[in-house]
Amino acid sequence: MSAIDVGFKELMDIPEVFASLFNVFLFKGKTLIEADSLISLDVEGKASSTTSEKTVTTFRDKLVRGICKMGKECVCTLLGLEEQSFFDISMSARSMRYDALNICNEFKKLQDENMKKRAKKLKGDSFLSKLLPGDRVKPVFTLVVYLSDKEWPLEFRSIRGLFDVGMLLQEFTHLLPNYEMNLLVPCELTDEEIMRFHPALAAVLFTAKFRSNKGKLFELIQENEVFRDLDYRAANLVNLLGRWNLKLPNSKEIVNMKEETMSFREWFIEEGIAIGEKRGERRGEKRGKRQERENGIRRTVLALRNVGCNAETISSQIVSVYGLTSSQADAYVAEVSQ
Repeated sequence: MSAIDVGFKELMDIPEVFASLFNVFLFKGKTLIEADSLISLDVEGKASSTTSEKTVTTFRDKLVRGICKMGKECVCTLLGLEEQSFFDISMSARSMRYDALNICNEFKKLQDENMKKRAKKLKGDSFLSKLLPGDRVKPVFTLVVYLSDKEWPLEFRSIRGLFDVGMLLQEFTHLLPNYEMNLLVPCELTDEEIMRFHPALAAVLFTAKFRSNKGKLFELIQENEVFRDLDYRAANLVNLLGRWNLKLPNSKEIVNMKEETMSFREWFIEEGIAIGEKRGERRGEKRGKRQERENGIRRTVLALRNVGCNAETISSQIVSVYGLTSSQADAYVAEVSQ
């Protein structure tokens, strides 16, 4: 199990964060899951066939029993959670298997209870199935969280994408099982949508969304309030996903990621200036010195912007490096930003 997997599970142990994940994403912003109702269950799922002694065993990342409540109505639910930091073509089949095993286990509990408490009512078909007509099981909701800035192919979000039907069976595809994953892909969420989650979860989703653009991620950490006063478990996951390699404070302390990543600021600025000057030199080799200098300034502005510096920082840096006035620097920043 990777450090990211472990870090995500630890973060999901916070009831308010877990409830926020399901309420905001799966239940479309409705506060249905009450955090104080959540009870973690054994993640091991087992089911056995009546015609075989073989037992199928599988493990979820996390399985929780929770209460959905709205007004006077309450429904007990099972909430399954899977985390993926890389694309797995078989994920839809795995997710379906987890749900099927949980449903089978719920029916097994009902059958055992009926045999113990309601045996006299089991007649005819009910005697064979050990189930009564009114028996129902808890609904199972499974959510897959993709902690990556990559896309998850649409074809493989449903189990139908796994079948090789060719042209021969194309017209019968609708007859195949249609299990579709509930899949959270950070790069498909707008920044505004991410901000609706619990702050600890929002910080993690922002990091996953921009993990390949370290400059953008650095700027976001400096400016967005969700990265301040982070639970150490969220800060640890942000550190792992962003590949910052920071030595964070001891566990159970509140962490300010803005302060923790400040040491990278000068590196980003120096790196941006170096990239800009180098590109400017290459492009200006066959031009006059004035044109070469102007191109170098523009390239520096662009490079600083690409590594996440804001307009004020860029302007002050090119004033210092190229000896421009503030108004000249602002003009270059505005020109390149168009």
